[in-house]
Amino acid sequence: KKNIYFVKQIKNLLLRSQKIVAYLPPSAKEMYKTIFLGTGFFYILIGFAVFVMIFNKTVVTFPDMQQHMDEVYELYGGNEWIKFYEYIEALEAEIDEKSRVADNIMKNIGSSNFRVDDINEAMRIRRVVETQRRCLEEYYSKIERRKSVEKNSGVVIYLMTDRGYNEAIGNNSIIRESIVGIILIVLTVWTTIKTIGMEDKEQTKPLLRITKVGLKKIWKQKLICILSLSGTYILLIVGVNLFFLFWQYNLTSIHAPIQSVGFMAEYPLRITVVQYIILLTALRVIIVLGAIGGTLMLVSHNKNTNKLYIPIILCVYSTAYIMIPATSSLFLLVISTIVMVIMIIVGCLYSYYNWCNKR
Repeated sequence: KKNIYFVKQIKNLLLRSQKIVAYLPPSAKEMYKTIFLGTGFFYILIGFAVFVMIFNKTVVTFPDMQQHMDEVYELYGGNEWIKFYEYIEALEAEIDEKSRVADNIMKNIGSSNFRVDDINEAMRIRRVVETQRRCLEEYYSKIERRKSVEKNSGVVIYLMTDRGYNEAIGNNSIIRESIVGIILIVLTVWTTIKTIGMEDKEQTKPLLRITKVGLKKIWKQKLICILSLSGTYILLIVGVNLFFLFWQYNLTSIHAPIQSVGFMAEYPLRITVVQYIILLTALRVIIVLGAIGGTLMLVSHNKNTNKLYIPIILCVYSTAYIMIPATSSLFLLVISTIVMVIMIIVGCLYSYYNWCNKR
């Protein structure tokens, strides 16, 4: 009896939701069908759950020494390096003084004033000195890189930490961004297949052809549905990804030249860090939209195409999502963007023609 009551309540809830959906615009109805009819909502939840899990697994906590150096960069950073040079000089003097104190303690071994605790103190001082010398090595490398970049490209770089940027947009971000790209493209391709192929699967196109609305308007509503849902995926996954990266790694100096980031020292474009992040995000969005175009073309060509070529679509566009934004060649970036835009336009036009004319 409890099970029967539960089933009745579910049916009543669905009936009430159908009454609400009846008042929605046509494109919103298409979104409702795509997400809530069948297992769509379940797949979307899985995609977001995987993204959250991967992000938590790839978060890095830096050691205390690196956190201290990052605090120094934040305190003395910017395009003026004078205070940083003064800090290095003071640190060098402090290291020399501590080294002399430790050496004097060790010279007193065996004297009448010697204590066992003095050895422990000398060892502690030497450990501190060793840590400070490792910090100095990184500071010196920053200075050398500044001279090299200004000599080779004429760009005046900023003093800043690039540890967080290496995790956010560098080599250490490849695993996370690869999985984010795969999730986005899988969700987008699935949404496109389900939205466009629903009428073919149910064999209702002949009936829709003679309705007052007509196939042309229905196709436009479906395209709005696909773009809206894909835009929502991008906004949530990419937006949340960027937000947590900035929050987790305290990405500062976003208006510095991108060459200020160590692994981007030879990047050819003269843009700032925030402009590079925007460019990177825009390229990935275009690739995701390109996946929509490619899927539209294949699904419209043959309703069985998804069984044959969709895995290829997923592999090609997932690889493009990872590889294209990482290239430093302006020519390849422009060509790749043009190809993706053409794919979007051709895919939409081809799908529109087949949807409205193919029986």
